[in-house]
Amino acid sequence: MDNSRRGFLSRALEDLLDTRLYYKSIKSDGDVNSLRDTALKWLLLTSFGYTGYKNARFGKIEVHEMVTAIGRKLLARAAAIAMEEGFEVIHGIVDSLWLRGGGSIDRVLERVREETRLDIVLDSHYRWIVFLLPGTAREH
Repeated sequence: MDNSRRGFLSRALEDLLDTRLYYKSIKSDGDVNSLRDTALKWLLLTSFGYTGYKNARFGKIEVHEMVTAIGRKLLARAAAIAMEEGFEVIHGIVDSLWLRGGGSIDRVLERVREETRLDIVLDSHYRWIVFLLPGTAREH
């Protein structure tokens, strides 16, 4: 894979992504910056989804597949780094990892940034979390 040139999609979405990362870094629950972050997140998600649409003017299924493959590879590397640093990976999906353990989360973030060139952020700490398995929820 030739990484020496940037493609149309990454150039076209760069400003949206940079702006979203800015609002994500300064938002707080319920403020206008949180709403801006959410709107930009959905613009970026739908832009990605459009690459897989068969009649897309600027999309191509191979682009969608490559972005997905790169994302899987980077998520797997981030999970491996977390485990190397003493964490258990509870769950991971697309662009998120849920970890448990007593390692240094700052060291995980630093290594992920260094090794993947992703500007990863810690979103929150949870005292408890539930992941429902398909077919396990019952209506009452």
